[in-house]
Amino acid sequence: MKSLYEGGADPVIVLQDLLELVHFLTRLKLASNAGEGDPAVEGDRVRGAPLAARLGVAALARAWQLLLKGLEEAQAAPSPLQAVEMVLVRLAYVADLPAPAEIIKTLDGAPAGHAAIAASPPRVSHTVAPSGSAAFDKGSSFDKGSGGPSAIAGLAVREAPAPAVSAAQPQPAQPQPQSFLHVVELFEKHHEALLRAHLWAHVHLVRFEQGRIELRPTEAAPRELPNRLGTLLTQWTGQRWVVSISSEIGEPSLKEQAEARAQSLRSEAAQDPLVRAVLDAFPGARIESVREIAPASVEPMPDADELPEGDENS
Repeated sequence: MKSLYEGGADPVIVLQDLLELVHFLTRLKLASNAGEGDPAVEGDRVRGAPLAARLGVAALARAWQLLLKGLEEAQAAPSPLQAVEMVLVRLAYVADLPAPAEIIKTLDGAPAGHAAIAASPPRVSHTVAPSGSAAFDKGSSFDKGSGGPSAIAGLAVREAPAPAVSAAQPQPAQPQPQSFLHVVELFEKHHEALLRAHLWAHVHLVRFEQGRIELRPTEAAPRELPNRLGTLLTQWTGQRWVVSISSEIGEPSLKEQAEARAQSLRSEAAQDPLVRAVLDAFPGARIESVREIAPASVEPMPDADELPEGDENS
């Protein structure tokens, strides 16, 4: 967002563009042929179709509401840039929250005892405190001669103790990640966007084995990254993972590997006679990106401090 702002982008316009994107993805989700035949959006359809297939309507609707509310805040805020940055942070963190439909499914799948606790309120019994006065239940008649005003003054309400809730069952063992790239993909699957971006760009892997990871984080990585990495992996996989910091150089970050791969593809493409002829015919032209027909082993992912750029010329 900062790079866009320094390049002259209006923060409010950026939010409006995001709203248009969410609306377009929702159209693609509900009607896969939306915008078909329109040259102005044909490229957007090709790029947006995989994203629309992965996202649910509930997630898109939630993103729309957050952006729409954030647009109002940005238009009224003294600093639109700060307001938009807060909207983007809010949008990133709310992605970790389950959708209402998932919460309902979780409640529906709870054990019978848990459902009964959630469905029925605690019992309330009424007793008369002074000795010798008559106790009565809710809905029963009250005999004035049995206690009189003093009995009413001593009326007490006590709640029956709630039934004990059984301890949560341990989660069954899940497939274990076989590489550090699989770990990053696991964070993407669980919508941990910020931690995933740090693991992609700001971590050098030193050693990887089942249940143990050694890494060298850069200064841009948060201090709590190793602890969070180990905690979440243990929670998601059902196996204890230990993450330690090493002083060894380690491998290049996944971002550096992806950039090296992209540079190699550009260099290889530049050797093609047809591409060479185009570059020679148009002085100043350059190869921005190369798209492979078969997916590469390492795919680029967004950084923690960068937003995806717009259209690029290939």
